[in-house]
Amino acid sequence: MSIILDKIFRFLFPPHCLACGRPGNFFCSSCQQKIKFLTNQICPVCGYPALGGKTHFSCQTRYSLDGLSSVFAYALPFSLAVKKVKYYPFVFAAIKELVSLTLPYLEEREDFLPLRCFLKKKPVLVPIPLSRSRFFWRGYNQAEIMAGILGEKWSLPVAKKALLRVKETAPQSFLSSNLRQKNIRGAFKVNDQWRRYVPKFPVLLVDDIWTTGATMRTAANVLKRAGIPQVWGLTFCR
Repeated sequence: MSIILDKIFRFLFPPHCLACGRPGNFFCSSCQQKIKFLTNQICPVCGYPALGGKTHFSCQTRYSLDGLSSVFAYALPFSLAVKKVKYYPFVFAAIKELVSLTLPYLEEREDFLPLRCFLKKKPVLVPIPLSRSRFFWRGYNQAEIMAGILGEKWSLPVAKKALLRVKETAPQSFLSSNLRQKNIRGAFKVNDQWRRYVPKFPVLLVDDIWTTGATMRTAANVLKRAGIPQVWGLTFCR
C-alpha cells in the first residue's frame, strides 16, 4: 500500500475505532485495553498447548507446519475490528495499526522466542493468497499487506506470488470445521516461476486468523511437497 494511497483513504475516510466508533484511530486506547492476549500457544497439528507454538515431536510429519504463532484471542472487541478490516475495503489502512499492535508482543515476549529463532534463519514471508474473484471484490489481500509490513520491519523478503490460489472456495468462516478441510483441499499450488528457489529458503506463512487451521495447514502441505525445508505459521489472532 503506497503512502499516497494511505493518505487519500485517511482523508476520505477519517479513522474511527473499528470496535466502538470513536474518532481518531482504528483501534482506540480504550478498546486496545480490552484486547485479550493469548497466554498460550498451540501445536498446529493437534491443537493442544505447545511450548512457543512449536509442533509436538509426536505430531510432526514430513508435510506439516513446524510451528504456529498467534498473538490475540479472536474475541470482542478485537474480532469485530478484524472482520471490518477483512470485509470493508475502505478501512484497509487499519492493517498497519493492527500490525503495530502485534509487534511488541512478537519481538519481546518469551512466548515467541521459538518464532524469533525461526526468523534468524531468514525465512521468506508468504501470505495466504485470495482467489481472483475475492481479490477483485475486496481490492486487496490483507495477509499480503501484513506480510509486506512485517517484511520491511524485519528486513525479510516477501514472496507475494510464491503461492497461488487455483480453486474458488466458499468463505471458510461460513463452514463447519468438518467442511473447511474439504473446501480448501486443492486450493493452492506453488508458482512455477518461484519453484526453482523453493528448496533454498524456509517460509513464514502469514494470515490474519487461525480458526480450525485448515487453510494454513493445506498451504504448508503444498509448500513442503514442493521442497520447502521448514514452514512456520503466523496469524494475528486465534
